[in-house]
Amino acid sequence: MKKTLKVALSVLLISTMLIPAAGFADNTSNSVTSTSTTMTTTSTASMTTNTPAASSHHIAGLPNEPVYESNPNIYIEGKKVDFRNTQEIQEVNGTYQIVTVNRPILIVRGRVMMPLRAFIYYITDYVNTVKSNVGGAIGPSDIVYWDPGYKSNRPDGFVIDSVRYDNGLSYHYNVPADPWKLGFFIRMPYIAKWTQNPYHYMLFKTDVPPLIMDDGVTYLPLRAEANAFGYGVKFDQSTNSIYISKNLPIEYGDQFQKITDIVPPNHMISGNVGVIAFDSSTGQLETMTDTHGNYTTQYVEPWK
Repeated sequence: MKKTLKVALSVLLISTMLIPAAGFADNTSNSVTSTSTTMTTTSTASMTTNTPAASSHHIAGLPNEPVYESNPNIYIEGKKVDFRNTQEIQEVNGTYQIVTVNRPILIVRGRVMMPLRAFIYYITDYVNTVKSNVGGAIGPSDIVYWDPGYKSNRPDGFVIDSVRYDNGLSYHYNVPADPWKLGFFIRMPYIAKWTQNPYHYMLFKTDVPPLIMDDGVTYLPLRAEANAFGYGVKFDQSTNSIYISKNLPIEYGDQFQKITDIVPPNHMISGNVGVIAFDSSTGQLETMTDTHGNYTTQYVEPWK
């Protein structure tokens, strides 16, 4: 059966159906990528050497999965960032206000996990950009959106919630537009990255996927999100420090893999034999088998 353009449409489905997350700041907040590709076996060992304490946070839907808290020194472009003391915009008593939040660094299965929204807000300087529009009953335009689980096409009934980064502030503020859009699929190991002009589609895989904690905050392995935004990651075992910078190389491995990286003609993925895409409406991996739009499909197990 021909399914030409199905992959492209499934990827773009995210951008057309996700709703703004301004009112869900507590629900899908932060999530930084912190996989340890650059963190070698010795660097991972050093993280455990600091004997992280068991966290009071647990993964939503997986209450028995061990979660630990850690306190590494995190530097982004040379500046130390404490994600336990960051700012977000939330609705408070009917108006949107800048509030200080505590998003601890977590460890899940040996991977450093950081709050997604806090990382995105930091690297985009979001709060400072929109602060003049804070204080009213309508919040400023957000750049992080989430899908509260409208999909239910999987045969096992698992619902794929997802979070999307889409920086459209250039429409409302005098800031440069960011052409990239990213889709993070909760408890599914794939991150989709794409842009429209020209159309460029990338698919990544992580060994620990985006996860929502029981307080509603989305976390990603640090390396996965940093790499997806074009930052390299380095761990200094002697000082328990993590460096995130665009001057560092992006490294791929079993913990963070690049599955697809294409710039197809005519803004379409169809015709590129062997290209793999993740269909968020069904939870399938789809691989094009010929230039006529025929695919092989495989259901992806939710992380558990």
